[in-house]
Amino acid sequence: MLWVLVVLGAMVATATVIAPSMYKNQVFAKAQGEDVMVKRIAQGIEAYTRHTQTIPGPNTWDRAAAGELGMDLTSVRQVFPQFPISLNTRRVFLVDPTFQPATGLPILPFTQPALGLDPLSGSAPGLNTRLLIASSSVRNLPLPFTSGILPSGLFDSLWDWVPDGTGNSPLASVSPAWAGRGDALHVTQLDVRPLFRTLTFRRLAYSVGGSTPAPVTETAQRLFLVGTTLDLYPLTNTVIAVRHVVREEASFDLSSPYEPLGWWRFEVGMSPSVATNYGRLGDSANVSLTNGVGTVSLGPIAPLHSGFATNNLGLSFDGLDDFLDTRQSLMNALSEFTLACWINLADNPSNTVSFCGQNGLVQFGMSAGNTLAVVTGSAGSISSVYPHSTNAWHHVAVTGDGSQLRLFVDGAVVRTGGSPPPGGNYGSTATAFRVGGGSVFDVSGNHFAGRLDEVLLFSKALSTAQILGLSVNQVPQ
Repeated sequence: MLWVLVVLGAMVATATVIAPSMYKNQVFAKAQGEDVMVKRIAQGIEAYTRHTQTIPGPNTWDRAAAGELGMDLTSVRQVFPQFPISLNTRRVFLVDPTFQPATGLPILPFTQPALGLDPLSGSAPGLNTRLLIASSSVRNLPLPFTSGILPSGLFDSLWDWVPDGTGNSPLASVSPAWAGRGDALHVTQLDVRPLFRTLTFRRLAYSVGGSTPAPVTETAQRLFLVGTTLDLYPLTNTVIAVRHVVREEASFDLSSPYEPLGWWRFEVGMSPSVATNYGRLGDSANVSLTNGVGTVSLGPIAPLHSGFATNNLGLSFDGLDDFLDTRQSLMNALSEFTLACWINLADNPSNTVSFCGQNGLVQFGMSAGNTLAVVTGSAGSISSVYPHSTNAWHHVAVTGDGSQLRLFVDGAVVRTGGSPPPGGNYGSTATAFRVGGGSVFDVSGNHFAGRLDEVLLFSKALSTAQILGLSVNQVPQ
């Protein structure tokens, strides 16, 4: 009997030593497993966002993660799934109170808008697109908050918290029960800012998910979630040109290859000192109005000139010292070119006058005797008698295609000639592209007397059909 008591005593003593050790091991294993689980859930939410272009919110995160990970809701929600309705053992989804993009209240969920996000707007993703998945691996030590938006200070302390093995806890100031219990806290960061990509659009329309295409007449940048499918259209029709799935940053330009470098219209974009450029070069090729260029007046108008409004305007030049100056050598190194404009002569010139061009490179205007003239620095020249009277609008143009020059009046070819430029392009000079005079043909002078409108510079030699289109205000864009 004695030996039985001795054995039982030894067993009790052994159990007393082993039980706490086993319990500690179980707690440690549970903590390790929970670290893995919250990271897995965060990865599931990120994958869900990539697949659906929706960032879930405090009321939808668990279903989003469960569907993405192939788990049941209870296993996602509960640290201890054996207690499926316990509020004390639930994981929580926490949102930075300054989360961007903000779409009003609630901050989340966020679904990719059809127009994307303007990076310059207050709704664009900024520094605080931060989410947290948090939990407690001790059943009788619940978190002191539920899923939702936390105060900034508390959120920041959780975001920055790193367990150091001492039991430090960022929750101690919120709940005394958490003092020294950092070993039970599990937090995983999820920053969704890297899930957005910047796309640059130029002269196109775009849509998401069959929405109405949004036009971009010049250049725009928009932010989209990874995985968003975009349909891109030319501005001129509704036929899809590109279907693009957002993966990385990208740029799209669906403008015509014949879009003008310079397009000075004069009825819009005017100030007392500057005329806006509506061509590809944009504001960098705006022209300054020099020496008091005259006020705008009627240009070619409907119904006499098809394609124009009844109040279209042109710009007046006094023939003495007026001209427009880009202050840039816009025609340098062009292998092709087109110059075009509408002219309305105040009188028949007695000397050389300029419509537009770049001294020493390509000069377009009229010489004495009412003769249209094109002179190049390296590819010859052509001329033709101008067949129209003064005080009437007519369209004139010249093209250089690398082989020959062609001169047009009102959309029809009136002269061809010239020669291929050496070196494959029409050369370069240090002189500026100018309009209406200011030393285009010569080192001084060549001032035009009359009105000009719709001055155009292209880096392509337009076809006869395209030149005819210019004469009815159909500018390739």
